[in-house]
Amino acid sequence: TLHLTLPTFPCAVTAVAWAPASPAGRLLALGLEHGGLQVWRVDDGSEQSGVAPPGAVCVWDAPPHVRCGATVTSLAWQPTGTQEAGGALRLACGSQDHSVRVFRWPVVTP
Repeated sequence: TLHLTLPTFPCAVTAVAWAPASPAGRLLALGLEHGGLQVWRVDDGSEQSGVAPPGAVCVWDAPPHVRCGATVTSLAWQPTGTQEAGGALRLACGSQDHSVRVFRWPVVTP
């Protein structure tokens, strides 16, 4: 059954990736056709249907100076068990602009 629908985006969502389990909750990274990146916190315990909120909230929208220059084609979080010291995950992003960007995502309990 459908658990949750996020709101409509300004362009196509071209990549998605769940983060490994962390104290920050269930994180879902989204890559967009225009090069944008977003990270959403998804409430897995929510039994409510409909659009976000209450089941999800955008916790990061990449500012223009760090967005990809073209469509995001792939996303990958650093695998579970390899969180770097200091409580952070890494998110790698591949793009049609021939770049790979790696972001450090601090693990902060909501």
